[in-house]
Amino acid sequence: MGDRTVTFGIAGALIATRTGTGIYGDAIDCPHVRMMNATVRVLSAEGNGDNRIVALGSMIIAGTVQIQMTAVPVNVLEIIYGIDLVSVGADLTLVETLPITAGQRLPYWGMVGLGEEAEGLGGILLGVNKAKIISDVQLGSMEYGVLSSVEFTATCLGEDDYPIFYLQQLADITTLELALPLANVGP
Repeated sequence: MGDRTVTFGIAGALIATRTGTGIYGDAIDCPHVRMMNATVRVLSAEGNGDNRIVALGSMIIAGTVQIQMTAVPVNVLEIIYGIDLVSVGADLTLVETLPITAGQRLPYWGMVGLGEEAEGLGGILLGVNKAKIISDVQLGSMEYGVLSSVEFTATCLGEDDYPIFYLQQLADITTLELALPLANVGP
């Protein structure tokens, strides 16, 4: 079996509106996801005296996740913004509008991504329990010779029996179906 700690790319991701502790709405695919980076945030302090550091304190306080997707997936933007898509017409006359307005309060959401092993059949699931956008969202560009993309960063929180992040290492992902919440997480 290959090295189960080395992933090569991301095979897929799901995102869903968080409706309560460990409870999510219908999960949707994050189309053409090309990056899901997670960072554990640490609060730290140094105590010093006698011209040296004499004590250290540190603890995990939150997390950050950064997402990039090729294209502009309006259904994902619906979830991270908490805005309903407005549809008018049908089939060839269908027009879908996402009305992004000032003052919109942003919701919490959850996400899970799957990284495949560099060698072998396994992979690693990275789950985000509770996240909210904390930065500007790049909606993509319309530029000659450049494919559009969406990129955003969110702060991730833990609560009660649910962690900030969860990593699950799996021996075989060939029949895995992504779901939120992940099995074996929470009470």
